[in-house]
Amino acid sequence: MAQSYEPVIVCRLSELLRRRGWSQRKLARRTGLSRTTIAWLCADHWWHGTNAMSLRVLATLCQALHVSPGTLLRLTYRPRLSAASRSSARASLARLARSPSPAAG
Repeated sequence: MAQSYEPVIVCRLSELLRRRGWSQRKLARRTGLSRTTIAWLCADHWWHGTNAMSLRVLATLCQALHVSPGTLLRLTYRPRLSAASRSSARASLARLARSPSPAAG
């Protein structure tokens, strides 16, 4: 069976800050947004529910960083996992979390 992919919008804010050598605090000062908001956006939570990034915030960030919305937000594709694959991955992660860490040599 061929692998299917789902579209995902990726916020590249952390990457853009790193390239410029800017801190989250510096961007907060330049935009007038709170440091908490910038941290939330950098953690890639910007698309969740009622706290989704507004167009005003997007425009403010783009203006401060001198980039287009297409530069800040990039459309990419990730493999679409079946429910069985997701369940198997979760089980593997749970086993890894429970296993003792290897002793330092």
